[in-house]
Amino acid sequence: MRQVRAVIRLTRIDSSILIFMAVLVPLYSRSKNLLWSVEKALPLLFIAICTYIANDLDDIERDKTNHPQRPLPSQQLTTAVAALLYFASLAFALLTARLFIPSGTVAWYYTTLILAISYTYVVEWLPGMKAAYVACALSLPILIVKDFYPSEQRLRLVAGVVFLLSLGRELCKDLVDRTGDRKSFMHLIEPNTIAVVAFAAQIGALLLLLPAATTATAAADLILMACILLLAIRYWHTPATRDRSIYLMKMQLLAGLYFLI
Repeated sequence: MRQVRAVIRLTRIDSSILIFMAVLVPLYSRSKNLLWSVEKALPLLFIAICTYIANDLDDIERDKTNHPQRPLPSQQLTTAVAALLYFASLAFALLTARLFIPSGTVAWYYTTLILAISYTYVVEWLPGMKAAYVACALSLPILIVKDFYPSEQRLRLVAGVVFLLSLGRELCKDLVDRTGDRKSFMHLIEPNTIAVVAFAAQIGALLLLLPAATTATAAADLILMACILLLAIRYWHTPATRDRSIYLMKMQLLAGLYFLI
């Protein structure tokens, strides 16, 4: 049971499912075809799992400082098991993309996979660009949906919103990991300044959604996202609760799925 929990944490199954849902929900809401929608979203689930495992394998030494409780630095799982899970998820990502994705769209999936597994090079050689790089990668699932429904211009707006929300969250995560991360120009900027930029990006994302909140339900969802953000800001000001703040930012992204329907 302990190892099962470690695998769940290694694969960040909640975040992986969120990426899967970011494609499944909008496709199903438009097509009303559940099987077709699952097939189109499934490669992204395995791409996400593959990415999180690769990141933990690459970051073992840094995680001994930043996240010693994670499965690999705490030795809850061996690197051999993690590597086997990595190659299995990579194989399933490539197989499901080959089986289920049309040739005209599959390049988006391969681009997402390439960006995901190349993340370690950004961490090592372009660490100052890490937050923006991750935010771009997390916006790609929305552009995949846009490729299936090219006439829906609102999806571009939502992709921009996802970019800003993700950028803010990643900047905050980088602040938490600042001690163990490789030095970059970001270390020359005061942490409080970066936090202000991070939360300003998330506020900007909510402002972008205002024109899309045309129904009572949409307005209520936007208010919910704003309340989550306010709570995240409150928790951020106490160092001991910053992990809770970052988790709330993930919940904000989850609440934002409504605008993909």
